[in-house]
Amino acid sequence: MLSNFKIIFAIVLLLFTCSIVNAQYSRFTSPQVYVNNQPLANPWAGGLNSASYQPIDLNNDGMKDLFVLEKQSESTYPGVYKIRTFINTGSTGVASFTYDPNYEQYFPQDMVSFCMLIDYDGDGREDIFTYNRNVSGIDVYRNDFNTMGVLHFTLEYSGLNTCYINQSGPCVAGSLYVLPVNQPALYDINGDGDLDVLTFQITANFIEYHENMAKEWYNRTDTIVLQQRKKEWGHISLSGMSNVANLGLPRLANNNSNETFTDRHSGSCMVAFDSDGDGMADILNGDLLGNNLLFLHNGGTQPGVNDSIDWQDINYPTNGGSVNYVTFINANFLDADNDGKTDMLISSCTESQAENFNNNLLYINTGTNQQPDFQFFKSRFLTDGMIDAGTASMPVFYDIDGDGKQDLIVGNKGYYITQGGPSHYEGALAYYKNTTSGACPEFTQMSTDFASIQQYGLTNVYPAFGDLDGDGDIDMLLGNENGTFHYFINNAGAGNFPQYSLAPNGFNFQNLDVGSNSTPQLVDVDNDGLLDIVSGELFGKISYFRNTGTVTSPSFTLQNNNWGGINVTNSANTFYGYSVPHLFMDNGQWKMVVGSEGGRLFLYDNISGNLNGTFNLVSNTAYGVNEPPRAAPAMADLNNDGAAEIIVGEQAGGLAFYSSSLNGCPLSVADYTPRVTISVSPNPVNNEASVQLINYTSGKVSAALLDITGRRIFKKNISNNHFSFSASALNNGMYLLVINTETGSFTKKIIVQHGY
Repeated sequence: MLSNFKIIFAIVLLLFTCSIVNAQYSRFTSPQVYVNNQPLANPWAGGLNSASYQPIDLNNDGMKDLFVLEKQSESTYPGVYKIRTFINTGSTGVASFTYDPNYEQYFPQDMVSFCMLIDYDGDGREDIFTYNRNVSGIDVYRNDFNTMGVLHFTLEYSGLNTCYINQSGPCVAGSLYVLPVNQPALYDINGDGDLDVLTFQITANFIEYHENMAKEWYNRTDTIVLQQRKKEWGHISLSGMSNVANLGLPRLANNNSNETFTDRHSGSCMVAFDSDGDGMADILNGDLLGNNLLFLHNGGTQPGVNDSIDWQDINYPTNGGSVNYVTFINANFLDADNDGKTDMLISSCTESQAENFNNNLLYINTGTNQQPDFQFFKSRFLTDGMIDAGTASMPVFYDIDGDGKQDLIVGNKGYYITQGGPSHYEGALAYYKNTTSGACPEFTQMSTDFASIQQYGLTNVYPAFGDLDGDGDIDMLLGNENGTFHYFINNAGAGNFPQYSLAPNGFNFQNLDVGSNSTPQLVDVDNDGLLDIVSGELFGKISYFRNTGTVTSPSFTLQNNNWGGINVTNSANTFYGYSVPHLFMDNGQWKMVVGSEGGRLFLYDNISGNLNGTFNLVSNTAYGVNEPPRAAPAMADLNNDGAAEIIVGEQAGGLAFYSSSLNGCPLSVADYTPRVTISVSPNPVNNEASVQLINYTSGKVSAALLDITGRRIFKKNISNNHFSFSASALNNGMYLLVINTETGSFTKKIIVQHGY
């Protein structure tokens, strides 16, 4: 979104000096970020932790792009989930998606819990099915892609109705009941051309079948008229102990289990598909009770009439690398590599306590759409092209190496560790060196555990930098989830690359405490030549600790734990605020921008000369930033034009880049990155394969061939747009050719088949 404001910032190291101009901030995706000497494809896409992936044609070019609803949040109120949109820039057999935030605005902004894009009215355009929290049901938005080629959605059904079976009389009309943690399956169960619904009962023991009667009653397939047909579809119940099914009714325990029949919890993510081309709806189910993906085979013979689950695979896909995912699996179907076959993408259906790094598992369909054969392909679909700090990224600018360029340090809640004991988060700092040499800012990842912070087992780590001991080098104060501060001394000396170690008595430094989730900034608030502490906290307020010590021996005294009367909590919907302050000087006057859980930035003035008073709220939508949840701002002038860029962290672990002025730098990576097409001939290949790169002109390029396990077969640098390689020594099977250029990475699926 673009907004008009009068304030921009130019931060000069620790002086926080800014000037006022008219400014209009835009979200940029073009600044490049390098990891392992390769450019990330979508560095500023914001991360994906608990995402629902839905194919949809966003730009009307006939190719299926991606809509993503990122659900990771500790709150579930409308607007706190993040929408992301990716344009399909691949070609046949090539997977490539480019983040483009411009399409996000066209979707309903208050979606929560689940979102599925399915064409219910037969016009070829995906409509929206999402959770209605007011009635615990489903809202349906019709896709009215207009003649101008712009996405538009109209609310067609608010709280989708059904008619429930009534044993003593006519069915009873009411809203189709769906819990927010029970994702229903939308599928043409009886094969009559309209969309039916499978959903869980309140206890989630049994699956209900709600048939769309539009065809039967009105001879139409473009509307939804539901009637409950079966309370216990498929002749199964789901276990209350694990993600398995009890086959047969009445409800029977597994022969080899000690199960007792108690009411089942709520928490299942279900999707229907036809696995064997027999016209019967099979089921995939993810669950809070297991790290497995459950497959239920429908052995019936008449769709919608005698559906009956006759066998199950509790480790699906058994022949393609069983899913083992912490936790609450969500299976998504899409054609990831544009080969015309539907692939499977595994993500999480929950908002927290789930894998947050290797968390988007792509299974390529090596079979057909009628009889899919899903084979594990990679564990970081899309996220391998993003800045990814696990959960809750929190960036800070600081010139670490003293080269005059503002580097980027990214704190986080942590990486979710699932090995070596109970699952838990471990916080760490990532270091991105500012390697800018032209008009566009550029960063290179140097470390994912800067200052070896991960060893301390902390969470929600947030650094502040400043010379606290008067020795001329920059020390570090680390905030964390406990609300305390840890003091790390720089032992390197002035002018050297920092070497941090925990100071004597540095843990829980001076027993300072803001309660929870301290996010400190070191800044001389009262202009006495000593660095003070300004810190955010969990509940949205700001604390101010004045330095009453000396230049070489700081001593901090709490002045106010609700400084300026600031509170950025959306109290109508949540208890949490997750305030992250950034105090800066603007024409000799203090101003402060504060990040919030709701994703907006709050801007305050009337601070100078009023340190004990109430500050003035200038805007609660400052700079047009909206990065829910847990927007954490960092500000610095990266191109020396007098205007500060803003990089924003968020719950999903990625970063967003905002600027009012990046002359010579395109807004989007798509503005200057041509679609590189990879041509492989022959494919399938027997002996020798020839590779041609189309739309690639010049620059460094490398090629790597990976097998289905991710093992690298070869890697070579390429001097032009064509090369060849021998497949004679390779085993039959699927391989991935990865082309890395200066503007992005592109992939091509290759089949080795000897003797054809």
